[in-house]
Amino acid sequence: MPRSVKPLIAIREPCDGTGFVGRERCILAASDAQGNAEQSPVIVIGGGIAGLAAAWKLARAGKKIRLIEKDRRLGGVIRSLRKDGFLIEEGPNTVQNHSDELGEMRRALGLEDRLLFATGTEKKYLVRFGRVHPVPTGVLSSVTSPLLSLRGKVRLAVEPWVKPFPLAGVSAEEFIRRRIGREGYERLFEPVVAGIYAGDPREMEMRYAFPKLTALVENSGSLIRGAVERMRRARRDRALQKRQKRQAMIFSFPEGLEELPRAVEKFLGDRLLLGTRARKIEPIDHGFRLTLEKGDGMKEQVFGSDVVLAVPAHALSGIEMPPEVRKACEVLAGAPYAPVGIAALGYKDQGPLRRLEGFGVLVPAVERRSILGVLFSSSLFPERAPRGMRLLTIFYGGRRNPEMVLDEKEFPREAILRDLQEIFGIEEEPLFEHWIRYPKAIAQYLLGHGRILKAQERLEARCPGLLLAGSYLTGASVPATADSGFRAAEKILSR
Repeated sequence: MPRSVKPLIAIREPCDGTGFVGRERCILAASDAQGNAEQSPVIVIGGGIAGLAAAWKLARAGKKIRLIEKDRRLGGVIRSLRKDGFLIEEGPNTVQNHSDELGEMRRALGLEDRLLFATGTEKKYLVRFGRVHPVPTGVLSSVTSPLLSLRGKVRLAVEPWVKPFPLAGVSAEEFIRRRIGREGYERLFEPVVAGIYAGDPREMEMRYAFPKLTALVENSGSLIRGAVERMRRARRDRALQKRQKRQAMIFSFPEGLEELPRAVEKFLGDRLLLGTRARKIEPIDHGFRLTLEKGDGMKEQVFGSDVVLAVPAHALSGIEMPPEVRKACEVLAGAPYAPVGIAALGYKDQGPLRRLEGFGVLVPAVERRSILGVLFSSSLFPERAPRGMRLLTIFYGGRRNPEMVLDEKEFPREAILRDLQEIFGIEEEPLFEHWIRYPKAIAQYLLGHGRILKAQERLEARCPGLLLAGSYLTGASVPATADSGFRAAEKILSR
């Protein structure tokens, strides 16, 4: 039976300084016949990539929507900045083609002609004993690589004969150590976890943080055997081979990734309500009533047929929720994040910097460095630095060194520059610097993450029409986070 809702005309009054106790007068239209589910908008709360994906899909399908965002801009952590001739990404730097729907959205928004594909992405590096070494790309390079000792290589080679074991409640560290040994874990896997999640594999639950690797073992009994079978299937199936190649491509835009949220903003137009916070969500007979707070202290109420909550987990605690889902919200609001600091440094393209070609470098925890990894930004996208200059993007902190982000009153400039000097031989001072830090940057899928997903199920079951989306649920990358928004929209459209 379609849900109907009375349209609302709200007379806004300023808050009295104590919260939401001030006067509030609402004039409701009297006729239910005039207000129905088709006439009421779906309310999307949150203008990050999850909320934008949900809003775009719903609007494109013909649904009335209203997107509410607390900031005066869209994009969340996707933020691109032109400064002194450099293009800085203050959040995600690149995106892989993992999401078909994100690709569809990109094309529909007219961004296909503006795509820039990264160059040299196959060249990746790891640090061992203070020196930079290329990551092997084949059997021969794996045998001759100095990244592992002979003993470590032998242990890696016998991985197909390691018996499978139950994965429920198994950490990423335990999973990888049991499959490829301690050295393979410390030198190959742990730095990858730091590069993707800024996380600690000892804390992360394998099946949630790395579902594709988990599936390889569950389906083939081995990481190596599963990877080989996957390559063989791709050779036999040209369509699959083409798809895998397309998904591996890394892209951005001439003015950075923020071009994507800007295009969605243009598409949504007057369906946006920026500089506005959602403070309360109340189920009513035929939908939801929301209390909003504008930046000027004014408040208003709006109605929606459905609500997509696409805010960071910790932001849920700032919204008064229905009593029947408050316990679930408390669990969700406690979803952990890793703190991350970013330093964008510009140098003259000379000396050791000329050798920094490719994607970038990851630094294992056993190296005891301040840096998690370095992205060769202007090698991937030459337009990100002025001619004759190089741009490096350094990541630090994470679950490995959280105090570098959380406790420092000043940015750890000396420690970062010392690492660059000792690892790469960069002696000169940077000619350009841009520093930023995020106390809650990347969602973590720690041991027990299943309770987060169960809390989501509980909330959506007990409050039909209230849906969640965001990186803290099933994927932290830009495509995975967008997919969570697309899924929330699909639940509404398929009803």
